[in-house]
Amino acid sequence: MEERELELFPGVRLTTIRTDRFHSGCFCIHLLRPLRAEDASRTALLPAVLRRGTRTLPDQARIADALDGLYGSAMEPALRQMGETLAIGFHAVFPDGRYLPGGEDCLGRIVALGGELLLDPATRGGLLRDDFVRSEGRDLHDRIEAAVNDKRGYAVKRALALMFAGEAYGVYPLGEAEDALRVRYQALTRFYREILRSSPVELFYCGSEDGARVEDAVRRAFMTLPGGERLLPEPAAAPEGKELRRVTEEMDVEQGNLVLGFRWRRGGGADYPALAVFNELFGGGSASRLFLELREKRALCYAVGSSVDRYKGSMLVTAGIDGRRREEAEEAVLDQLARLASGDISPRELESARRSVSAWYLQGLDSPSAVCAFRLGQNLLGAGGDLRQYAALASEVSGEDVARIAAEMRPELSYFLRGEAAE
Repeated sequence: MEERELELFPGVRLTTIRTDRFHSGCFCIHLLRPLRAEDASRTALLPAVLRRGTRTLPDQARIADALDGLYGSAMEPALRQMGETLAIGFHAVFPDGRYLPGGEDCLGRIVALGGELLLDPATRGGLLRDDFVRSEGRDLHDRIEAAVNDKRGYAVKRALALMFAGEAYGVYPLGEAEDALRVRYQALTRFYREILRSSPVELFYCGSEDGARVEDAVRRAFMTLPGGERLLPEPAAAPEGKELRRVTEEMDVEQGNLVLGFRWRRGGGADYPALAVFNELFGGGSASRLFLELREKRALCYAVGSSVDRYKGSMLVTAGIDGRRREEAEEAVLDQLARLASGDISPRELESARRSVSAWYLQGLDSPSAVCAFRLGQNLLGAGGDLRQYAALASEVSGEDVARIAAEMRPELSYFLRGEAAE
């Protein structure tokens, strides 16, 4: 793969990843926004509203016809959380030009459509359409309300809000359900114009087209992007370590959901392969310490696993448990973390974790969308390296690296969602 970065306009960066590996190409538009409670619903709503129509394609049916005419290409709204930053915009997948008859310019038409969705949406009287805003607001409201049916996901949401109270990371990226219904088209139009003026923009192309041709298409499609200062605020410094806090909440659930929250130093760059190997070994898969020890050997959990966020420097352990075994499960998780911190790591389990993480990176090379998503994260962190290089770095992670990360993890929250009835 051949990567190239270019600043098209101040605060607007185009990354082209040229490869003949895929049968389809990928074009992504990301506007970067700080995660803030007062903006969350509007930010989540905006891409869906813009996707409803443009000046020349004023409804979804005409947009669908246009995409069908591009051999069934797709162009969907996108929202991705990366630590305390939201990336909103559009994600397109389309046939690579090598496989189209007569050298048809599918790339140029997709890029032009993306530019039109972002910069020339359907309006009435110069404002975003009220019917589109109300319709998408109802859909967003229902989506947020329905999330409570996923009890594990709800427990994670509550744990993040409690552990990171007062920090942007504790804000739910979709906002609150009632806020979605309160968004009005006049306010969303003002917000949309401010986003265009002030948000850093990351554009990505992955496919076989020549970089100069991609650049020309993007310049033409985004030439009307408003100028202005495009800076993300510096992330707030992480607070000093806190004492472990225990919170219990009740809900009509059959199975208790335990969430343990840990804080690590801010990750990124070359540290991430080591963090990923640590997580895989600790609780990231069916061969992990938590799965084998807590579920298989001691039958403490119905399900258990861990996940890390390299942007924030945090880790969550989730477990579905019998409500009467909360303390036992919590102590077992902390015990396994302490064992790793002491260097109690066998060569076999370390090698298994390294192989799994390396394979995960290499698997990303099979998808143009995954390649672009990885590069977006690297750009946000100001880090170098590609997926193949990270796979190689993962294979070199040592037991000492894993022990160091385990020792640096500090538990801050034990959240338990239990059934309302006595267990």
